Amino acid sequence: PASNPAGRPATHEEIEGLMAHLESAAVASGFLDPERPGRLMLRLRRLFARAGLEREEIDILRGLLASFRQPTGKRHRGASGD
Repeated sequence: PASNPAGRPATHEEIEGLMAHLESAAVASGFLDPERPGRLMLRLRRLFARAGLEREEIDILRGLLASFRQPTGKRHRGASGD
């Protein structure tokens, strides 16, 4: 159905939103130097381009990134991803 985004390729805007979210999370965690994000972010962009991400996959990755900001002990879904 048209209302189900699963299986639909991610748009350029959705991918850019993921990249911004990923960069922000990487900087906040100390993994990425905000003064020198170029090389890592370029490699991640290439990786995601090869993967041909779907909308649902973008949502999964952004949900994962958002969960890193949640206090520990807060449980969501089971380990199987249900």
